[in-house]
Amino acid sequence: MEAKISFLHDGVKGLSEAFNDFQHEITDFMSFTAEHYSDHEQRITAIEKRLK
Repeated sequence: MEAKISFLHDGVKGLSEAFNDFQHEITDFMSFTAEHYSDHEQRITAIEKRLK
């Protein structure tokens, strides 16, 4: 029983670490997207105006 609890604890610890890594990566991605979204939106609007 003790071995199973230890195994479960290690699995949950690994899952927590993986989630923390994911959290950092998704935060970086969201920051990058927020910084560049308006620039892309302005470019698309300018292209649409030229096409009309």
